[in-house]
Amino acid sequence: MREKSDRHKEAETQKHISTPRTDGGHFIYADRVVQNYNTVHAEIRSLENSIDDLVLLSEVFGVNVDVPRNYTPRINVDDALVTALSRRKHVVIHGSSKQGKTCLRKKYLGDDAGHVALTCSANWSLSDLHLQILKAAGYRQVRQEVITSNSSQKATGKVGGKIQLLKTLEITAEAAGEAGRAQQIERTVEHLTLDPSDANDVIAALRDAQFDKIVVLEDFHYLQPSTQQDFSVALKAYHDSGQIQVVIVGVWLDRNRLIQFNGDLSGRIESINVDNWTPESLAEVIKTGADIIGLDFDPSFSDSLIRESRNSVWIVQEICYSACQRSGVVSDQGGGRPTVGKGFDVQAAVADIVDSMSSRFLRMIAHVADKGRSQTDIHKWIIAAILVSDVDQLSAGVRRSELRDFINTHRPGAQVDEASLTRALNSLTQRQLTHGVRPIVLDYDHSSGTINIVDRSFLLWLVFKKLDMRSIFEEAQLPAEFIQEALVRARQTGRHSRPTS
Repeated sequence: MREKSDRHKEAETQKHISTPRTDGGHFIYADRVVQNYNTVHAEIRSLENSIDDLVLLSEVFGVNVDVPRNYTPRINVDDALVTALSRRKHVVIHGSSKQGKTCLRKKYLGDDAGHVALTCSANWSLSDLHLQILKAAGYRQVRQEVITSNSSQKATGKVGGKIQLLKTLEITAEAAGEAGRAQQIERTVEHLTLDPSDANDVIAALRDAQFDKIVVLEDFHYLQPSTQQDFSVALKAYHDSGQIQVVIVGVWLDRNRLIQFNGDLSGRIESINVDNWTPESLAEVIKTGADIIGLDFDPSFSDSLIRESRNSVWIVQEICYSACQRSGVVSDQGGGRPTVGKGFDVQAAVADIVDSMSSRFLRMIAHVADKGRSQTDIHKWIIAAILVSDVDQLSAGVRRSELRDFINTHRPGAQVDEASLTRALNSLTQRQLTHGVRPIVLDYDHSSGTINIVDRSFLLWLVFKKLDMRSIFEEAQLPAEFIQEALVRARQTGRHSRPTS
């Protein structure tokens, strides 16, 4: 009885909503509900569309994991990459830290399914690297297994020796019996024995799997030199097979680093240096970002930023972000076009950024200069030669011959022998990685015999620390007499400059 009463009340309510009122014959109550509903949802849809069209400041300037919206193509960089990819060449994208290597790669090899990306680890051997490629291609270490549809039993047996990779095969069979016909599906595993140190085995396995994606190796510079050399040999086999195309991303300036490991790569590999940001290209980065956000940067701000950045696109992006943020700009400006950067102290802003890296650079100096268990103090004098060099000298690199002359002139004791100097230079990268200096700051280019600064923020840091060099010299535990001599020479010349004799 109560249930009937509830249904009656609900019917009366519906009747009240849907029944026409006598004033004009309109569904006044229902119309209001519908109108309000439509109005609210129209406003929500409009808001959603506005949000979708909104461009955030962080999508344009600053550091972002995605490709920034103000990405600026460079003919000698972007065109070279596209051409190399289309010709099925291996590609090496190299340059200093934070100069756009990964950004370039993501621009043309983004999140699509046409590639697999791996980040290299310092302790990988050639076998480890190959296994990571196979894993990314869908292979896995397996045990033999047979599964049928009418049995829950599974036979497993671990195969010893070399790595066992699987290929799955389904077999369908029909069996007749007194009770009727039953279908049996059996899955078996075919084993493939593979030597992960053999490029031919890896190629055969990937061909069998019909793997045709591009392999991207990020942070290739973290691999041991022996692993880099071994993989350089494998790269020729990959190219000749037509099966695997590799894109390598690394922090170094030497165009021919992999070719010096394996001369047969000449003509099979294209090296692209992203380091060369000209004032014109940096100005284009600034202008493109300003147009996207809908603002103008004060000309004096832009000129000062390009000058103070010392060709670092990362510094340009960071300072533009800071200037916009201080002006209250967090997204595109719609119809307005404010002017940003007037009166902005670019030099102080750059100093703030690089000063935040002081602990990292001081740690690098201390650990590279540290003699440790070594019987020689050559590393200390390598650091000394870098610290007394003018920034322009460092931008060009410290050549081995200049370094040897410097050490022999200023280091007490016997002349440095070539074998010891070679060992010290070859161990520079590993010393930094061992003590957690990432990204690395110093890199030795074997082909040109030059120490290169591969983190431009270190150059900026030295510029802003020139009045406090004593504490930096002391961090390297250099002799007091040498420190005093270097400081006096800096005062007399107005700058630190490496003497050659």
